[in-house]
Amino acid sequence: IKGVNTNISFVSSVICNNKFLSGNITTAFLEQEYPKGYNGKLKFKDKKFLICLAALSMEVLENKRNNNTEKSNFGKLAVILDKDVYEFDYDILSEVESSEHQIHIKYKNNNYDILLIWRYGFSLLKLLLGGDSFTMQVSKELTHYKIKHFGFDVLVKVIRMETIKLFKLIPEKNKIVSSKSLISPMPGRVVKICVSKGDDVSQEDDLIIIDAMKMENILKAEKDAKIIKINVKEGDTVFVDQELINFA
Repeated sequence: IKGVNTNISFVSSVICNNKFLSGNITTAFLEQEYPKGYNGKLKFKDKKFLICLAALSMEVLENKRNNNTEKSNFGKLAVILDKDVYEFDYDILSEVESSEHQIHIKYKNNNYDILLIWRYGFSLLKLLLGGDSFTMQVSKELTHYKIKHFGFDVLVKVIRMETIKLFKLIPEKNKIVSSKSLISPMPGRVVKICVSKGDDVSQEDDLIIIDAMKMENILKAEKDAKIIKINVKEGDTVFVDQELINFA
């Protein structure tokens, strides 16, 4: 049910853990495997790839729906999930008005023929690949797709290859290190605030997601700290060097 938080992602993480599957565990298993607690991040490469295929398919179908020309049947797009960038070639093999869509996708040197059962605007999507069927809950939110699969709720962005090339040309800005605050390294818009006032965060925990140049940038904690003030809210436009969060 959309909107209800569960611990399914944690259970999935545990039951797919190699040490857990080996049976060679003790009562200290959780403490050993999750010394800083469970962070909810999707780490399974096969699941991440499936989610990227779903996001790519929805994007190309939306593009085809908005611009129904022969050239919109094929092309190249990049999909961003966390820090991973997947570059795809695609070719739509079916009519966009149908609820069953055949799409040929190439990733690196591998070819994939998928059948997508989905109608534009609907929240449930079924992806068939290699004889296996995968069901996902999906929605389009501003500049990204929100996809729930295997108990994980992730944000995925699909952009043109030209944007990726331009982004790579941007020189890195010297990082302003402040032990008492989180500083915005770029101008952009706050997409998501991942923490709350009073939270204790650990190094590398996600703090804020900023959309800049149609790419989402995850700002992380540089060290363990306690949050005493959040100076922005979701949807705010921020500028470079703006103070976003204060730490104790």
